[in-house]
Amino acid sequence: MGPSIRVTYQGNCAILTMDAGENRLNDNFLHQFNDALDEIEKNNDAKVLITTGTGKYYSNGIDLDWMANRSEDQRTQFRHLLNGLLARILTFKLPTIAAVNGHSFAGGGLLFLVHDFRIMRKERGWFCMPEVNLKMRLPPFWNQICRFKISDKNVLRDIIYLGKRYTADEAAKCKFVDLVVSGDQLMKTAIEFGNKHLAKANLSPDILQWLKKDLFA
Repeated sequence: MGPSIRVTYQGNCAILTMDAGENRLNDNFLHQFNDALDEIEKNNDAKVLITTGTGKYYSNGIDLDWMANRSEDQRTQFRHLLNGLLARILTFKLPTIAAVNGHSFAGGGLLFLVHDFRIMRKERGWFCMPEVNLKMRLPPFWNQICRFKISDKNVLRDIIYLGKRYTADEAAKCKFVDLVVSGDQLMKTAIEFGNKHLAKANLSPDILQWLKKDLFA
């Protein structure tokens, strides 16, 4: 871990907090994230993973300024690292909850989507995949994540083709957010949901991970 990521525990919930301003994704940030997941996996009392941010951002996506100063080989290595983290969360051995405190854009939107459950703050924050406006293509694995997690094909069309921004209420209506709550209730709701509904199910981590891998293979 490091200064951008911290892990705390409440009950059987492991809470991974991203605390780097916009939580832009770069090599250092992703390595800290993976280190945090390593710690959580070693804690046998952890039954649920909750991720969240601080301030107005959950994650504002890839650190494009950082990427601009990298060689093509370094960019390729970073994409592999990011895909590995997204796949790791998608098939994590514990139930996962994104407690979305603010904006989730582009790569941050993917980080938002790969969780099993998504709880979003009502008052502030958009979900958006703005690659069409950035004149960027989505790599195959990123498209696969969107297809897995966005069940309504018309909604998926608007997300990918139009770069539409979704508020919490709109995302819940479109069924890619599970719960919408006020900001002051966000973490309380996520922790209660994790402890009361997921941790008590006492799911086998190994079996859950295999089921996820089978589903998303």
